[in-house]
Amino acid sequence: MSIVVILCPKTGVQISTGIETDVAGFSKLPPTKFEVDCWACGGRHTWSRRWATLLEADATMGGQAGIPISTTADVP
Repeated sequence: MSIVVILCPKTGVQISTGIETDVAGFSKLPPTKFEVDCWACGGRHTWSRRWATLLEADATMGGQAGIPISTTADVP
């Protein structure tokens, strides 16, 4: 199992979105914008599958996961 991660646009630090999946599940994520609270900067970031990557679950994130908030409008 892998973790969906994004880069914090303010700090450049890789953060977890709180979503665990495999490659097949990642490719099936809807073309939707998601939001996550960022531990690195304290802000809230909007992201989509296009800007996310998978990180092996055994790779360390330092125990710092983001908190998934909600989905927003579909990405064009």
